[in-house]
Amino acid sequence: MDKLGGLAKNLPITAIASMVGFLTLMGVPPTLGFQAEWLLFLGAFQVPLQTNDYFRLLLAYLALTSTILTTAYSLNTMRKIFFGPRPQELKEIKEAPLVITIPLLIITLLTIIFGIYPNLFTEKLLPLTYSRVRG
Repeated sequence: MDKLGGLAKNLPITAIASMVGFLTLMGVPPTLGFQAEWLLFLGAFQVPLQTNDYFRLLLAYLALTSTILTTAYSLNTMRKIFFGPRPQELKEIKEAPLVITIPLLIITLLTIIFGIYPNLFTEKLLPLTYSRVRG
C-alpha cells in the first residue's frame, strides 16, 4: 500500500467503486452498510438498555468502537492508494477491462440502491430474522 498512490486519476472506476465500498464498511448513508449498521446497533443497544444487561451493552460499545476504527483505516487506505503522490512506475497504469469493471459498477450501484431503498432488501428478511431471534 505504501508503494501506491495517486491512482484515482488512472483508475477512476476502481477509485469510485472502492470509495463506495469503504463508505459501506463505515456505515455511511446512503449505502447498504448504513442500513445494516443501523439495524445492528439498534438491536445491540436496545435490548441491553431495556434489560440492564451491562455485558451486552459493553459488547455493543465495542462494536461501535470497531466501526470507528474501520472508518479510520478505510479513509487512510483510500488516501494512500488513490490520492497523494503517484510513483513513476505507476504513471501508465490503466483501468481494468470492462469484463471486470462492469460487475464492479453493478455491485457499487446495488449497494447504493439498497441503501436508498432498503425495503427492497429487508421486507422479506426482517420477519425471518425476527422469527429466528425470538425462537
